[in-house]
Amino acid sequence: MRATFRRYWKLWVPPLALLVLDLAGLAAYRMLFAGNVDRLREEVAAEESRLERLSAQRNELAELVLGARRSRAGIDRLYDRSFGTESERLTDWIREVKELAEQSGLAPSTISYPREELVDYGLLKRSFVFPVRGSYASLRQFINLLELTESFVVLEGVTMNESEPELQISLSLSTLFAEGDGGGGT
Repeated sequence: MRATFRRYWKLWVPPLALLVLDLAGLAAYRMLFAGNVDRLREEVAAEESRLERLSAQRNELAELVLGARRSRAGIDRLYDRSFGTESERLTDWIREVKELAEQSGLAPSTISYPREELVDYGLLKRSFVFPVRGSYASLRQFINLLELTESFVVLEGVTMNESEPELQISLSLSTLFAEGDGGGGT
């Protein structure tokens, strides 16, 4: 068998030389570039981790933006529907307060309508101040009716003086209007 190898050495030496060169190249690659591959794998893993964190942050920010848009839409609806402008709602608001007071047995005799601009919010605060005579039960009924109304009404103050046979009550209510018409009203 050795004789066969010696006789045909020209046939098996070139592939053997190529095999040795390939093994040497593989060893050199492992020694020179294997560290780079491991380092690149670590970098890829770090970038994937960073990408996950940034994706989570992006999702959180998207939720915050969506929440802010919903809040803005809610504020716009509040200003448009609940507050409206003074010229749109003032007469209806005054009529409603008078009806609720009369329904409770508290008929206002004189009424004043102080006005205050809330410039920082683009709102106008209009108050409804009036004295009435009535019982404590009538006052409670009036307050209950105010709580049940769909209108935006704030009971700002109630003062009472006892007198025979009824209480003297001074009420202060207010509501807000969106600015936009320069104020009209009464």
